[in-house]
Amino acid sequence: MPFGGRNYSIFAFLAGVRNFSGVQPIAPTRGLPPDAGRWKGIKLGRWDHSWLLIHELGAFDYDAEMEDRRIKQLGTHYDQPISLPPGQGVRQSWRAFLTDLYFNELSELQRIGADRVVFGFTG
Repeated sequence: MPFGGRNYSIFAFLAGVRNFSGVQPIAPTRGLPPDAGRWKGIKLGRWDHSWLLIHELGAFDYDAEMEDRRIKQLGTHYDQPISLPPGQGVRQSWRAFLTDLYFNELSELQRIGADRVVFGFTG
């Protein structure tokens, strides 16, 4: 399953979910696509369902600079990430923020000729 791991940078980019980085998602969540009823037995999570065209993902400017405001609050029970105020985060490219994990998944979707990725989240 593409983008199936727990990566909060990717979640924030795709849908603004677990967005401790304070980034603008690539698009607002759209809900499930109209033809989602034909899929049987596919689990997409319980909330924030959305979908993106592979073309949209491929056309994004990943070399543009962004600010990652996520930091880890060490010493807490879950080491919960928190957000820094705007202007105090790390400036980097989207490419660095999303890491090779994202681009490997996107390359695979392009290689197999997928037209879109559909996703949702669980807690």
